Amino acid sequence: MTALHSTGPATPAAHQVAGRLAETGFRAHELLGSTETGAVAHRPIAGDHRDGLPWRLLPDVEALPGALADGDGTARRLRVAGPRLARRSGAAAPPDDWELPDLVAPVGPRTFHHLGRASRLVKVNGVRCDLARVEDLARARCPGLDLVCAPVSDPVRGEHYEVFYAGPEPVDPVALRRRLGRLPSGLPAPRAVHRVPRIPAAPPARSSPTSSPPPEPPRRPSMSDALTSQDTTTPTPQEAITDYARQARWTAVPEAPETGAPMSSPLPERVTARARGTLGAEEWRTAEATWSDLADARYRACVQRAPLGPDAPPVRVGVKDTVDVAGFPTRLGLRGHRHHAGVSNPAIAALPSDLATVTAKVVTTELNIGVGSECVNPYVPRIDPGGSSTGTAVSVAAGICDLGLGTDVLGSVRWPAGQCGTVGLRMTQRTPLLEGVFPLSPPMDALGWATRSAADLAYLWPLLGLDRLGAQRPAGEGPYRIGVVADVDGPEGTCGPVMRRTLEAACGFLEASGQRLGPVRVDDLWALRGPAWELCARQAWDAYQLWRPWVPADLHETTRGALEVGAKVQDDRYAWILERLAHTRATVEGDFDAAGVDAWLLPLDPAPPPDLAAADARVSTIPAPGDPDYDLRVAYTPLASFAGLPALTMPVARDERGAPLCVQLIARRDHEPLLIRLAGLLEEAVGPLGFTPS
Repeated sequence: MTALHSTGPATPAAHQVAGRLAETGFRAHELLGSTETGAVAHRPIAGDHRDGLPWRLLPDVEALPGALADGDGTARRLRVAGPRLARRSGAAAPPDDWELPDLVAPVGPRTFHHLGRASRLVKVNGVRCDLARVEDLARARCPGLDLVCAPVSDPVRGEHYEVFYAGPEPVDPVALRRRLGRLPSGLPAPRAVHRVPRIPAAPPARSSPTSSPPPEPPRRPSMSDALTSQDTTTPTPQEAITDYARQARWTAVPEAPETGAPMSSPLPERVTARARGTLGAEEWRTAEATWSDLADARYRACVQRAPLGPDAPPVRVGVKDTVDVAGFPTRLGLRGHRHHAGVSNPAIAALPSDLATVTAKVVTTELNIGVGSECVNPYVPRIDPGGSSTGTAVSVAAGICDLGLGTDVLGSVRWPAGQCGTVGLRMTQRTPLLEGVFPLSPPMDALGWATRSAADLAYLWPLLGLDRLGAQRPAGEGPYRIGVVADVDGPEGTCGPVMRRTLEAACGFLEASGQRLGPVRVDDLWALRGPAWELCARQAWDAYQLWRPWVPADLHETTRGALEVGAKVQDDRYAWILERLAHTRATVEGDFDAAGVDAWLLPLDPAPPPDLAAADARVSTIPAPGDPDYDLRVAYTPLASFAGLPALTMPVARDERGAPLCVQLIARRDHEPLLIRLAGLLEEAVGPLGFTPS
């Protein structure tokens, strides 16, 4: 199917939709032209290329030299000859050529870049709207008001305009907009009306011997204009909230941030550029703040951000809001609590200050066990970003942070990392690394990290000294032996067809990279996935009885629901689970030896990531025996958690929604370097999956 669009410039939203549909055979093109010329040029509407693709003349249209619009000759009016030129009223035949108000820069004999319009014409929902004419008509309708029309662009609705006015008395903006909506000739009403202290005079227009250049766009009032104005009239409530909303960027759908250097540079290049001084501290601070302001407004990953300091280290770290960082409050995901720690978690305290700094405390769900974070998945907004280390993954995927620290109890880093299309690493469970971490289930609590790629994780791991946390062992030489966990199938298996194909694809990629794969069964550990959830719930409930007097906060019903699951775990059941935990950790090393493998491979989950609606419908994050979907919800992440092992998840494919499809690798204790090495081999074999902030 091919769609044509010609009512005005294609919006960013249209490009995003067309890009997502490209794999279905859908194509879209936008047409450039006018009432007088008909269509003269076209270009694809496709994904993120809206600003870079040139326009191409239609086969039956010829371009002629147009009038110069600037001094160096790069911008010209678009002048064409073709079969669709309209005949002027009273003329016997159409003209030989026509000069449009569009300014272009030639790229090739029949291609050009569109620079804008020489006139103040905008197309509002396909209706031609000359802002100069609108101003004249509006002044006639509103005597005594000095006003100006300014063009605006909306990422969904396209071109529009807003009115700024100055007058001796405030005017009800709703009534004024209604009055302007009755302009003749069907001209559309402005999208918004703003009162300002004064309308600055436009600078004189430039002149050209061959054409009249486009007039300077009306300058919007600046802060200095407001401060120097003698107008002290109190605005109406409507005016006040309208002005505030515009400054807060509420008046339109938030624009998708555009990456540029140094934000789009590979992480090693940025680190090198800062070390050599080719990327200055001020340039980096400015670029980082500009990007992160826009991205955090859109994706809501942070509860508190800190600007880069004078030294402006190149690596930005975000830390889950259940992990203490000196200088930041810890809120535990609660609105009614905060404490200020004087000492940071050891992993954060050990970061080299010349290379990395904490720039954000990031969102977590309530106490690690509530439902919902209000974050937006940067790559696939309709997909649940996961929890409870949601902000850890979202901040990394959104480019707000380069490295995210979270905690992983039963998948709390691996799920959001996977669902946001990033790489998530759960570390070996080691109690000394958990100082300053809010405990949920101490035997299964572990630090977890998120990066945008396996390559970034491999680069940062030794650079920031993360390889010195715990007692990590080197990866050794390959090829590596990988056991594909067969328990996902069969009578006790729950793997659906999509994730089965995902696992098969990952196996193919690893075999192509030279690794040796074979089936392995982990039956005893597989049977303990449900008890792992019971252990977490019981220990969270016991802890709640202790800290409840100290942290008097109202809990969300889903948080209370998760705690109540733990209240139902009886003492004898709890003692049995602890006994199985100790036995598993004493024997799991022998399971690897007996199978002759270095790591296990299995899907991240039995099914693809859920849509937001499905995730929001849950009443508890902790599955309880007897739930109708219990077997599916206990999932696969508890294998590493119950055994205290490191595990890594990463995407290897995308489904028809664009959602990431992930596998996870599990290794012996302290073998994080092996997991990072395997992830690098797998990522190299998979190739780019095209994840960019949406």
